Amino acid sequence: MKKFLLFFIVPLVIVSFAGALLFASDKEEAEPEAMSKEEPVELVFWWYGEEDAPGLSKYIDALCDAYTSKNPNVTIARSHHSAAETVPDFMAATEVQSGPDIATLWGGVTQFEQVWLGNVAPISDYVSDEEMSHWTGRSFATYDGKVWASDMAGNMFVMVYYKDHFRDAGLDPEKPPVTWKEFMNACEKLKRAGHAPFVLGFKGWGPDAWSFLFVYQSMTSAELMEMITGKSSWTDPDAMWSFTKAKEMKDKGYFHPAAASLELGESWQEWRAGGGTITYLPMMSAITWIDELGRDKVGIMNLPTLTNEPIDYQVLMPYSYFITGWSPHKELAADFLKFWHSQEAMNLMVDMLNASFIPPDDRLDMSRIKDPLKKQMAESMDAGFKRGMWMTSSLMPFAVMDEGYLPAVQLLVAGDLTPKEAAQMTEDATARWREMNPEALEKFKIWSQGIK
Repeated sequence: MKKFLLFFIVPLVIVSFAGALLFASDKEEAEPEAMSKEEPVELVFWWYGEEDAPGLSKYIDALCDAYTSKNPNVTIARSHHSAAETVPDFMAATEVQSGPDIATLWGGVTQFEQVWLGNVAPISDYVSDEEMSHWTGRSFATYDGKVWASDMAGNMFVMVYYKDHFRDAGLDPEKPPVTWKEFMNACEKLKRAGHAPFVLGFKGWGPDAWSFLFVYQSMTSAELMEMITGKSSWTDPDAMWSFTKAKEMKDKGYFHPAAASLELGESWQEWRAGGGTITYLPMMSAITWIDELGRDKVGIMNLPTLTNEPIDYQVLMPYSYFITGWSPHKELAADFLKFWHSQEAMNLMVDMLNASFIPPDDRLDMSRIKDPLKKQMAESMDAGFKRGMWMTSSLMPFAVMDEGYLPAVQLLVAGDLTPKEAAQMTEDATARWREMNPEALEKFKIWSQGIK
């Protein structure tokens, strides 16, 4: 009708009238979007992290409140899911194509498996390249030219020890072991002094944390992914270290007696109660407990090196959040994720979480962190994002972890498998995944080409 009027009606007054009609039509098209900002909208937000970082829920609440204060028509329904629940709960949501608007599968391959199934919407459809250029974890979430998630924070693990246990064993509490040989020597002395040298639970996700000690000493992220694609094998010598060293620790009695039956979180609580000397804690728990117990009692040490080259890195877990493919509020969900990168939200994270979670964004104001130890950790985490030091589970399909590596290491620590059998169990699970997921395998190969 507009084209008819503009083409055939010449008088100025009629043209003016047509222009008025055009303006009215444009306004009518814009009204639904404008009205949507006034109508009540609920975002369903599934998140993870409280068990890794006690107190994180307070920050999540503050973050959501800060966003809704700027968008009073928006409410955010928040639901925390544990490490054991996160993947199964999301899988159940995919079956009914309903549930969260925003969810997490931590980051990496478990998340991309859902991208490839169509259960994740690309955040880059709603957020500008200029904005995302500041997100230091962006490359890990990129596939097929699009960014599929935003890392809201990073968490790394820190090896801590009780200094008084070191004194009991005749060790210098200010000079923790650096090499694997020194580490084993310290464990022997601690054992003789009546202390469980190393406390780590191998039930559930504990073997994942154990792997961080060894994976980047023998291979890069890209080389780890080659074991998934079949270019190399879990039974190769370099890939065997996490199995052989677990066997060595077990045979010498350096693990906690209940290591095979403790969940990861349970082992941290056991260490906190004094049930062992050394453990591997998430950064927030480490900072919180060091502050509670005192730096005169708890020390931090680097991972023991197998190669005699000092280790100056920590392995990262990206807390990565995405928009679900079925969300009716994708643009709003993207706006919330973008808000998480605002200066207000980043400052809130640093201040409320005691600098134990660091937003992966090059606009982060490091000067807000006054404590030298915490600033050192924050800089190490920031460097980890830029270097791509990802946790093992971020690079391995869930089925490989769930049916292979996790139970294999647990059974090894329980004494039911040899290192070779544990490696073969993991290799078999990897081969099954390749056979059952040929399309995902091809997509995995494409994604892996962008990983260092």
